[in-house]
Amino acid sequence: MKHMILLFFMLNIIIDVAAQNIGIGTTTPNSNALLEINSSTKGILIPRTSTITRSTIPAVKGLLVYDTTTSSFWFNDGVNWMETLSGSNGWALTGNINTNPAQHFIGTTDNQSIRFRLNNQWAGSIDSASANTLLGYGAGKSVTTGNSNSAFGVKALNNITTGSFNTAFGAGALANSTSQSNNTAFGVNTLFSNNYGIANTAIGTEVLYSNTTGISNTAIGFNAMRFNTSGSDNTAIGEQAMRNNTTGLNNTAYGVNSLGS
Repeated sequence: MKHMILLFFMLNIIIDVAAQNIGIGTTTPNSNALLEINSSTKGILIPRTSTITRSTIPAVKGLLVYDTTTSSFWFNDGVNWMETLSGSNGWALTGNINTNPAQHFIGTTDNQSIRFRLNNQWAGSIDSASANTLLGYGAGKSVTTGNSNSAFGVKALNNITTGSFNTAFGAGALANSTSQSNNTAFGVNTLFSNNYGIANTAIGTEVLYSNTTGISNTAIGFNAMRFNTSGSDNTAIGEQAMRNNTTGLNNTAYGVNSLGS
């Protein structure tokens, strides 16, 4: 009989506790919390374990432990253990202090590429497998099998897909090249229209801007060979040198406006 009374009493306690929220350190726990712990001088101690022991714990979504090996909190997502980021193991959005260049870096520890986005749009990539280094809004965003390309600037190498060994520095440099290779463009809109030409070197604003099929041209200076389309094997050095040449071949021009017409 005594056993029955004790069992009835315990069941009443369990039912009563299950029907309300519980407070530790407070007699008025928050109505939206199942459990509220209140103290201004003490904290809650999460289970502590080593990395080796933690890895043997079965996956339970939401499980939280403190890893004494890594000195950090880890939670389980139902499949894997994930480390929570803090000032000691993550980069803050407002800057970081006490960094050590020998230990702290932004990057990966495996052989995966790094991708950049701006407004959730492609803004660059660094890839060791393809040896492509691309940085700028839309720079190299269409690359597929192309390799060893370097692009810096808004829409530099914007449409490159299979082309390789191209270097484009400047907004719009080599913007329309797709499968072309071995071109070097330094300056805003240099070799902008190039969509077939290979082995061209252009340095300066809008140099070889209109070139489409011309190959092996070297042009240095503001607007040098600006309107060249299919002319090849030309060398033009100087502001607007060979500016209006379109199809001429094997020319050499040195000086401002030299062979301008």
